[in-house]
Amino acid sequence: MIYAAAVSPRTARLLVLPFALAACALDFATHLWIQPLAWRLGSGNLAFVTAMAILAASAFLPLGLYLLVARRARKPPAVWQRPGAGPVFSAGPAARVSLIWVGWVIGSVVPTERVPNEARARLVEIDPVVTVFLVIGLLTLILLVVTALSDRPVLELTPDGITGRDLLRRRRAGWDDEPFKTPRWLHIDPAFLAFTLDFYRTRPERRAEIGTEAGAAALAAAYRPA
Repeated sequence: MIYAAAVSPRTARLLVLPFALAACALDFATHLWIQPLAWRLGSGNLAFVTAMAILAASAFLPLGLYLLVARRARKPPAVWQRPGAGPVFSAGPAARVSLIWVGWVIGSVVPTERVPNEARARLVEIDPVVTVFLVIGLLTLILLVVTALSDRPVLELTPDGITGRDLLRRRRAGWDDEPFKTPRWLHIDPAFLAFTLDFYRTRPERRAEIGTEAGAAALAAAYRPA
């Protein structure tokens, strides 16, 4: 068994960024310097298979290393956080592993081409079309960084109701309002989240326990995972 050091959920979430940037750099390097190695094998099946293997390695290597490092912290827990700022149960953001794929795709935005009659690549000359692709890639990269470093989404439960915050908005509803659409990408077990919301919707007398040790113990005692 391969040993993976324990990391905190926050560290696992922040580690997505360097691995995403590494995937971006590796994909770019693959197109510019590594993939031309396959061209030296000619145009047969071996060259094609080698090129595909190189491309797949550039995609899966950063993802595989991240999953190895952060695997212990990625499992969503069946427990609420208690930040200590009043009677609150909260769940913070989960690690967005898909951002590593986004980083890999961004690496292909900078266009390259094969040098005629040579087994090497070069950057394509800048023109209006290439400029558009570069701007899109840069904006996507900025969004990736902001998303990876953000402390949202967050879901908070209080005796008065439910509050959800994501990157762009904040929503709040009382316990007796219409069903609340919770934010995505929360670091909490989805089944336990659904159980908790139903628990307090149907037991108004227990809402005063939210954010307390007694409330956490009551949820733990009542929850029966499938």
